[in-house]
Parts: sequence; structure tokens; C-alpha cells
Amino acid sequence: FADPNYVHRYQVDGDPTVADVYDTTLNRWRTILVGTMGRGGRSVFALDITDPDNVEFLWERSELDIPGLGNSFNRPVVAQVADGDWRVILGNGVNGSGRAELVMIRAVGSNAGDSVVVNTAVAGSNGLTGVAVSDLDGDFIADAAYGGDYRGNVWRFTGLNDSNPAVSRLFSAVSESGAAQPITASPRIAKNPQDSSVWVFVGTGSYITEADISNTSVQTWYGLRDDGSTISGRSA
Repeated sequence: FADPNYVHRYQVDGDPTVADVYDTTLNRWRTILVGTMGRGGRSVFALDITDPDNVEFLWERSELDIPGLGNSFNRPVVAQVADGDWRVILGNGVNGSGRAELVMIRAVGSNAGDSVVVNTAVAGSNGLTGVAVSDLDGDFIADAAYGGDYRGNVWRFTGLNDSNPAVSRLFSAVSESGAAQPITASPRIAKNPQDSSVWVFVGTGSYITEADISNTSVQTWYGLRDDGSTISGRSA
């Protein structure tokens, strides 16, 4: 590391997630670990760690299996989208297709590793970064997913158990001068106990490229009330 010419080679650089899921094929609960290669590559993988002394490889999917998959830096989400249907949910990341895409992969069962990709159709050096899911009625099934992209868009994904989930734009983050503000961190979701309204909180900014080190653009923290429509601007 003291060598001035040293160039670091990233390996398994993503932030892993550990979750309990029910396998309807085996009729038992399993504890799985899901991670990405982060800066080390364009892939996501799952391990069964129910028995720490006997770890089992489940599956791995790369850009060869999911062409839009890029470098995903954010922690994947594991959620139930229908009764017994557990999915790994993540953004496709940067350096992939150039579009912002939601990736959902079946966690366990007979179709483990099968994927569904939801394309927002917004391209141009873009990628969906961190995501979060909401369960507003408390039935332990995800009702919607939210994610931001590198061009400042906040997306809403619904019908997660469908073969073709719906996608709509919740908001576009731009500075007061009109410049797009990149979103690279996962949003946070809350429910107002007084009126049951859904709020999505997201911050902008990027610390991924060397150019980000010297970038002094003003970034913003947003609180967005989701009533099902698109928020038209910063003053809406």
C-alpha cells in the first residue's frame, strides 16, 4: 500500500444483506446473505447461511444474465412481494446499460435466480442506485419500491409480483439553477400516523468518480409526499 504506483483492485466490494425467507419448495425458513461485487464487478449473488458451518451457494447473476446490470454499490433489499414469493430487489447501478432499471431476482425456491427487470426508459449515463420498499398495510408484503437514479429522478414501482411491474416518476431533483442532482443513496420511507400519507425522503450527491472529489455543487435533502402523482417541482 505504500507504493506510490499501487492501484487497488476491488473484489467483493458491495454491502451485503442478511434476511430470513421462507422456501415454499423445501417448506422451511432459510437465512440468506445477498451481496454484490460493488466496484469489483457487475454481479449479485446469494448464499444460504442458515448453518454458518455449512454455507451453501444459491446463485449468482452477472451482466451476462442481466445485460443492464452495472456496478451496484447499495445494499440489496430482500422482500416478500406476494405470499411465499421472496425477491432480491436492487437498482441496476452505474456502468451498466446506461438506463435506470429495477432488478428483481427470486431468492429461493424452484425458480431461484429468475429475474425481472423494470426499465424506466431514462438513459444517458444513468443507472438506478439504492432502493427501498414499503409495506403500508402491515401484511409483510411489499406494496411498492422506490429508487433514485444518477440523473436525479425518484421512481415509484408498483405491482411487484406482476410479470411487468408498473413504473412512474415521483419527482426529479434539480438544483435552483436547473441542473440535475444525482441520487446515489437509498431513499427512506415513512408513513404519517395522522393521515396515513406516504413520505419518501431522499438526499442527492455523488462520491463515485474522481471528478466528484472536487465537485462543489449544492446538494439537497428532499421530503416527498407520495399521493400517487408526479411532483412537478421543488416548490410543489
